Amino acid sequence: MDSSYDYMTEQLWNSIVQAAAEQYDDLALKRGFQYFKQGKVQREYAPGEGAQIRAIVHGNEDYSVEIRLDALHKSSCSCPVPGPCMHMAALLIDIADQYNAPLHELVNARSMMKMKNRTSAKLSLVRKSEEQQAIEQEALRIPTMTVQEWQNWFQRAVQPYESMHRNPQYASSSLSAVLDPKPALSPVTEMLYQMHARLFVLSKLMNPYRSTDHHFGSYLPYNTDLAASELQKSIIDYFDHPLPLDKEPEEWERVKQSLDCLRIGMLKERPKDRLCFGPCYYELWASWISPHLDDDFSLLREELELLAQAQDDLGETLQRTPWLLARARMHFYLGEDREAWVLLRQVSALDGYLTYELLYYPAELEHHEEWERMVGWLKVIGPLLGSRTQGVFDNYFGFWESAAKQLPEAEEQMWDILIGMLPGTRRMYEQKLIEYGKWQEWMDCQLSMGSDPLEFRVSELQPIEKEAPELLLPFYHQAIERYILQKNRHGYKQAVKLLKRTSKLYKRLKREERWELFLASFTFRHSRLRALQEELRRGKLIP
Repeated sequence: MDSSYDYMTEQLWNSIVQAAAEQYDDLALKRGFQYFKQGKVQREYAPGEGAQIRAIVHGNEDYSVEIRLDALHKSSCSCPVPGPCMHMAALLIDIADQYNAPLHELVNARSMMKMKNRTSAKLSLVRKSEEQQAIEQEALRIPTMTVQEWQNWFQRAVQPYESMHRNPQYASSSLSAVLDPKPALSPVTEMLYQMHARLFVLSKLMNPYRSTDHHFGSYLPYNTDLAASELQKSIIDYFDHPLPLDKEPEEWERVKQSLDCLRIGMLKERPKDRLCFGPCYYELWASWISPHLDDDFSLLREELELLAQAQDDLGETLQRTPWLLARARMHFYLGEDREAWVLLRQVSALDGYLTYELLYYPAELEHHEEWERMVGWLKVIGPLLGSRTQGVFDNYFGFWESAAKQLPEAEEQMWDILIGMLPGTRRMYEQKLIEYGKWQEWMDCQLSMGSDPLEFRVSELQPIEKEAPELLLPFYHQAIERYILQKNRHGYKQAVKLLKRTSKLYKRLKREERWELFLASFTFRHSRLRALQEELRRGKLIP
């Protein structure tokens, strides 16, 4: 990206949003956002002159797009649409994402511009009301409030917006209502307050769509989803910064209050819904609490007791899946792996919620280089993955690879797991056989499954052709006979393709005489198949 724009100033961002509102229609912006979400914008930009940014956007065809940040009206696209189009909008949104700018402001630029004057007029009246004055006065107590008192104050502060649709405008207004009036806070209090404020607004955004009787189920409308994604990202970004509890030890009490708040919210969340509290609960432990625990496990023991007590406290509102998962995580932190495994197996029997939670454990152990413990976890969680996507298996066996580099004996265990999880791991099994040069096992696998050599790219078979070319002979011969049995012209053409490959292979192995004998026998055996004979002649295999 051009060095003239290493960062996005507020002034530049506001001018871009304003220009987008004036030049793009709603459909172009929203279709552009969908293209961005689908990864259709090529991220390797070629820098242009000044503020020009170029990219390829993959639509019905590949279109060349050029954006001028300092003059959007001079931007261009090679598609047939005159003026600002969805491809230009997609690149503009992609650029904004590179700078971590609030995407919802850009995607909803036109509608937000129309609402701005009307909404600002309403808000000015709200702020002047007696209730608003009382809220602002009460905000002065925020530094000494408990977390529960924060929650109560949040509710009062956002009350004027309850009738608004749950969209980016609602999120922006509500967030301003709970952040603008707050006084200066200490670093720890500020970080905790920001987390709770954003989480509160996120929860308010999503609550209307959480009812079990709701028509949409766990689906979020487009604008709500956009606002929720922005808020979730801003919350997770806060956890990237360490919480300086060592400088403010008195704030431990507020941390425990935060745990209480997040725990209750998490235990009421249905796994099929988009989660608010669960991710924050785990991030609070992993990023802000664990670094300060050292060898003091008392807080973890206390948390296990509180989780157990929650079963009685919450009654029927308690969701069993997050309850089991949270207890498993605490046992893991305590080094009580067997207890954690029992709980994870119970979750596995309930639903398919486990995939990414399971992968957390080897990732954490790899980070801390606890290799033997990591192997133990990998052996347990493999069967719990069930039939998952290739990406999940890639990650899972990537952890095995890391462990095997440190513990050579882990390699044999990895193969046992791979074989034990077949056929779900077939692709991964074949890939590993090639990576480890187990050519005979790979070929046995292909022959037993009746694989077709023509389904493989030439580059995929090259390692075997180089290291163990003789193993390809039965593979080719078997496939040739299958094509002949099809008794049609297409099958004969495919057979001839393979015969040509087989000829080259015999020559490479310096077995030309054997090839000549085979071809003569093959031609005689199938002499009555006139179409095959024609294809053999066309392929110049026989005169």
